[in-house]
Amino acid sequence: MREKIRKIASKKEFLIAAFLVLILVLIYYKDNPPKGVNWNMVSWGKSPASLIIVGPSEIPGAGTPFKVGIDLDTNNYLVNAIQANIEYDSRILEAMKLDTTDSFCKLYIENRYQNEKGLVKVACGAPSPGFKGKNRVMTIDFIAKSFSNTTIKVREDSMVTANDKKGTNILKNFDSKIIRVRVAV
Repeated sequence: MREKIRKIASKKEFLIAAFLVLILVLIYYKDNPPKGVNWNMVSWGKSPASLIIVGPSEIPGAGTPFKVGIDLDTNNYLVNAIQANIEYDSRILEAMKLDTTDSFCKLYIENRYQNEKGLVKVACGAPSPGFKGKNRVMTIDFIAKSFSNTTIKVREDSMVTANDKKGTNILKNFDSKIIRVRVAV
């Protein structure tokens, strides 16, 4: 009889202990989102960052100076750095000046133009948290050298890096602009 009572008591203790463990698990368990989700990189259906060329579509003649802006649109991503490589035909256009005073960048690694190559290069960044939104990265002063249609374009080796601790390139839209240098009348 004592043996039977001991078996029943041990089953009862086991059930009580299991019930207490279940209650503790339910009290202290939290439904946390998985670690490692980078909410900065969740695009919510938006397109990635863009470098946009803003300037005239027509110039009234050779020898005429004009400005072209390069605008950054991060599409609400946080970005730390950009590398903008802008290509132009050096037989038709000549870069005269490069202005980055309105840029979000605080540190410049490269900031130059090379007329012999037809290339403007700006590589710059800002400390964390970086920048989010729209910004004029640079303004290029050009002068038209001859009468022709020409294209200014963002080269595909350009980059816009996200503030995701990995430097993910989120630049996917490479803009170009056709400019017509017409004969002055």
